[in-house]
Amino acid sequence: MSVGQRRSTPAFSSRQMQNGATGGMTLAMAYVPSQSFKNLYSPSDALYAGTLFAELNMPYCTGGRK
Repeated sequence: MSVGQRRSTPAFSSRQMQNGATGGMTLAMAYVPSQSFKNLYSPSDALYAGTLFAELNMPYCTGGRK
């Protein structure tokens, strides 16, 4: 490590988490459903939309407009 660099450390060590430093709460749980290959965009439309799957195209709209 060079001068001025700091080693990053986690907020809680794994031992602290096992001993209850998180108050017994689960930190995270993920649910990822399998993606079906239907309603696919063409390659050029997929590049524009940022996804190949039409079901995943959820553009961000400002001001609450749809």
